Amino acid sequence: MSPTLLERITDSEDATTLLGSALGALCEPGDVIAIEGDLGAGKTRLVRGIAMGMGIRPGAVHSPTFVLANEYAPDDASRPTLIHIDAYRLDEGDTLDDLGWDLMRQAGAVIAIEWPERIAAALPSEALSVRLAIVSETSRSLRIAAAPRSSWAARLGRIPSQR
Repeated sequence: MSPTLLERITDSEDATTLLGSALGALCEPGDVIAIEGDLGAGKTRLVRGIAMGMGIRPGAVHSPTFVLANEYAPDDASRPTLIHIDAYRLDEGDTLDDLGWDLMRQAGAVIAIEWPERIAAALPSEALSVRLAIVSETSRSLRIAAAPRSSWAARLGRIPSQR
């Protein structure tokens, strides 16, 4: 069975943030979002949008390149925490364990991972896959894929079409 796909072109950073916000509004505890893209493709921008959709101040979101992971709590305590990981410098061994991967997964946080290909074997099969590609200086192509029969497969249909 093929994955459920959603493909969009955004024409500005704000449009990428808004698409991320639509994803964030649909996030549930325990979700993992694997975000791929070249440097400058808008991975952190998308995570800011996800945070916004989860009720977290988007301005608080910064790339965790040097700290590896940042944690953001929503204003509404009934919503899950967002953990933002930059896996560029990780491998599937001790570093991932040292980061507390198992505890993060058990805590029910939403986990957004930049450079997920570095830890592919550790990702759950139901992780949402997002691929950003640079189209032009301001435009980005986003290919969002949900595993068949995953809860994301049903939720993706609730993302509004482009305006």
